[in-house]
Amino acid sequence: MMRERGIAASSVDDVMAAAGLTRGGFYAHFKDKTALAREVLEQTFERAFTRWLGADLPSDPVAWRRAAAQSYLSEAHLADPGRGCAAPTLGAEVARGEPALQAVVGEQVDRIVTGIATRIDGNPETARRRAISFMATCVGAMVLARSVGKKKLAREILSACHDTLTGDDPFAR
Repeated sequence: MMRERGIAASSVDDVMAAAGLTRGGFYAHFKDKTALAREVLEQTFERAFTRWLGADLPSDPVAWRRAAAQSYLSEAHLADPGRGCAAPTLGAEVARGEPALQAVVGEQVDRIVTGIATRIDGNPETARRRAISFMATCVGAMVLARSVGKKKLAREILSACHDTLTGDDPFAR
């Protein structure tokens, strides 16, 4: 719900009703809504870590890059923000919000970037910068594609970024 509506637009009552529980039960598990949002971000980024770096992805750096870009920049991910990565759905809201949430996102993004750097091909001295660029391109592409409101343009955005990340873009050569 928070990834679909945003943190601010997801009231405690709405979250609890969706879980089939009462508002009173919320405070037995969480101090406040920020604590819930922290938990949501941590769990969501844990799943993202597995999607980006799971054992089911190829170990070869070039094949990994293709598979990771294909998975992230897919129409399925585009169409389902509630089950997708938290970075494109909640990133702008977290940037304007609570420092506690920014700390969670910072820790999780750093963890994913570090993991990507171990998988991406290239010079180990530049792997972290390339990993940051890879992740930022994927997240930015998803934000832009979801923002345009035109399915054809959204697909073009995802496709162009995929091609750039995988080396299939003739203009990048």
